[in-house]
Amino acid sequence: MKNKIIIALTVILLITASTAVLLHIKNKEDTIPEAPQDKKTEQTSEMSPSSETSPSIEEKESLPTTSSLNVARTSKWGNTPANISNGGLFALQGGYLYFDTGNITERIPSLNSTKISRTKDDGITGLTLLSSRPYAFNINVVGDCLYYTSMQDIWKEKINGEYLERIKSGNISQLIIYDNVMYYLKDNVLEKCSLEDPESTLVVSDNVGYFVLSDDGNSIIYIEVDTNSDTPSYNADTKIILYKTDLEGKNKTYIFDLPIIRGIGSIMTYKNYIYFITTDEFATDENSFRSIYRVNTDNSEPELERFIDGSQYMDLSSINIFGDYLHFVVRPVNSKNLEIHRKGLITDDEDIIQVSNLIYVTSPIYVFDNKAYFIGGSIGQTSAFTYSMFWVDFDNKTVKENKGFN
Repeated sequence: MKNKIIIALTVILLITASTAVLLHIKNKEDTIPEAPQDKKTEQTSEMSPSSETSPSIEEKESLPTTSSLNVARTSKWGNTPANISNGGLFALQGGYLYFDTGNITERIPSLNSTKISRTKDDGITGLTLLSSRPYAFNINVVGDCLYYTSMQDIWKEKINGEYLERIKSGNISQLIIYDNVMYYLKDNVLEKCSLEDPESTLVVSDNVGYFVLSDDGNSIIYIEVDTNSDTPSYNADTKIILYKTDLEGKNKTYIFDLPIIRGIGSIMTYKNYIYFITTDEFATDENSFRSIYRVNTDNSEPELERFIDGSQYMDLSSINIFGDYLHFVVRPVNSKNLEIHRKGLITDDEDIIQVSNLIYVTSPIYVFDNKAYFIGGSIGQTSAFTYSMFWVDFDNKTVKENKGFN
């Protein structure tokens, strides 16, 4: 019974800021090499302010070889914890962007159309389709290899698409790589293994519904659902409980809990704080809205603090943390424009960039340095929905759109 609740919670968390429908269809005729068996031990548009419509993705460069790409490792991370918390649909390394086009090309992508693609960091130049695997999530880039989840398995391939291998099989829903170690969620159990050794090590076995690594790489924050009931359904007593452990799953510490009816999504950390989106404590059935909350884990009795009041917006859909900034996406009341905010977590400065005439955002926001990426939908001249990749450059105060994915 708990497993059903945990699985439902995981799906809610991964698509909190996305309305896209994802179909998971297993292809039993794969000829990809099988993963080795685990041996567990006792110890997871019209744009403003500056608008540029970019050329179609048909304007491609030739496929670079591995040797022509900059694959030097500048970080211990395969992707940022915040980007992975948002589903990991985008990753960046060496000036190249890697992303799942299946979440861009169609409202409900088919198995034949969905691919992992690579472009320069402008989202257009040198577009190359890499993977034949559908529905890629949790994309990590380590050296000259991509690691990601697809169809509940973990896959590895070269960044130029030359090699593809399934390295872990099973009901896997999350993956992040830190310091050459994969942390992943399998059957609601948090495990880890080295990139060089496929043998799994148990980290947390407490019916984990969702996890995220802290931004300093020293801790794991994870969710456990406690129904406090023997009935196989949600009820007034069902709670979402957050815990913190070290990377070995030891020194477990209770942080806080919330009624599951409030929901919780986009969990990410900054220093000693945890940030997340949840239904506001003052929301009502007639006026429901979500706000950004945070909690200081250094306090002996952590208390929830509303950090961004969502009542001033028609919708608050996604957050991300990169460096010393919190990024979030909102739609003001009675406005056709979307706003991308970058708010300082040390200083009080805040940048706001508007994107015009977007009906909705179909992906969370993904951030690398001074740029934020997301997928947006609008209604074209034929009254059909169209989907584009947008990226916001906060340093240059510009917004660009790639319309080539329609």
